[in-house]
Amino acid sequence: MQEFFDQFAVIGVDTPRLAAAFLSATVLAVAIFFVYKFTFDGVMYSKNFNISLVAMCIITATLIVTISSSLILSFGTLGALSIIRFRTSLKDPMDIIFLFWAASTGIVCGAGLYLVALIGFVIIALAIIIFKKFIKQKEPFMLVLRLENSENENAIYEVIKSYTNRYNIKSKATSKGVTELNIEIKANAKTSELINELAKIEGVTTATMVTFNGEYAG
Repeated sequence: MQEFFDQFAVIGVDTPRLAAAFLSATVLAVAIFFVYKFTFDGVMYSKNFNISLVAMCIITATLIVTISSSLILSFGTLGALSIIRFRTSLKDPMDIIFLFWAASTGIVCGAGLYLVALIGFVIIALAIIIFKKFIKQKEPFMLVLRLENSENENAIYEVIKSYTNRYNIKSKATSKGVTELNIEIKANAKTSELINELAKIEGVTTATMVTFNGEYAG
């Protein structure tokens, strides 16, 4: 057993420091896992992505410990990483934040700055939880309306005003007597009833409401 630990001394890695780096990275990675799961408010939660956050934190800590132990290993590691290409696209900006958070936590733990890693985790976790769970705002929605009688367009705006205090006409297109309106609104408790009222207006052939975050997202 002693020979096993002596191998780390040969390459310049202090065994207690190595154990502390892996332990701190693992504990904080698991904590990030639960923060992501608790604050996730999307439709399709990906457990595999969340597990990858844990793996990324530990892998990054391993690389930092390896690089810091030997100059030759550091060049070899950087050369190997330079050929890796990531093609997975992340549409949610929060996913990118969590990835960067996991990687940076692994870097700090691998560098032996355990207190910095702990303080950073507490501050970031509190910020995400507070803003995601306790500070609520009205969700934006996009109304997509098609009407054959443009004379009733004003009636549409009156109905929308009765359900929300704020709306914004994003686009309006007319072709062969058919008008299509894209209107951004802020959601409230009565928003689900708005579609039913708009459908009752004469000339409205279709009324669709989708979530809106800068792009059309059903």
